[in-house]
Amino acid sequence: MCKVCKRTGAVIVSGGKSIRLTKEHKGIFVPLMEINLNFFEPVQYVFSHGWKAKTMSGKKMNNIDLSAGEFYDYDVECQCSISTTNLKAMFEVMDAKVEGSSAGKHHVWKK
Repeated sequence: MCKVCKRTGAVIVSGGKSIRLTKEHKGIFVPLMEINLNFFEPVQYVFSHGWKAKTMSGKKMNNIDLSAGEFYDYDVECQCSISTTNLKAMFEVMDAKVEGSSAGKHHVWKK
């Protein structure tokens, strides 16, 4: 609850579209999820565990831990290494719900 206006806020996270991340995405921000924020302003996103991925060979990986800011593995079937590094997040206002406020829909992006 906001101490100033006494309104109760809500946070709704949706997974967004499935995107195949490849080395071509290196250095660019890619949308990973949409976060609808009512009366909240995001300041930081912390990557943690619970992420899912599917390798080029179709192997499904669950509960990937990104809390260290990087992830490394090896796919035996396609004989290739898998890595995610240099994780960063940014928020972009997509649709302000409250007039005069930037609270609204935001995206978390991965670099």
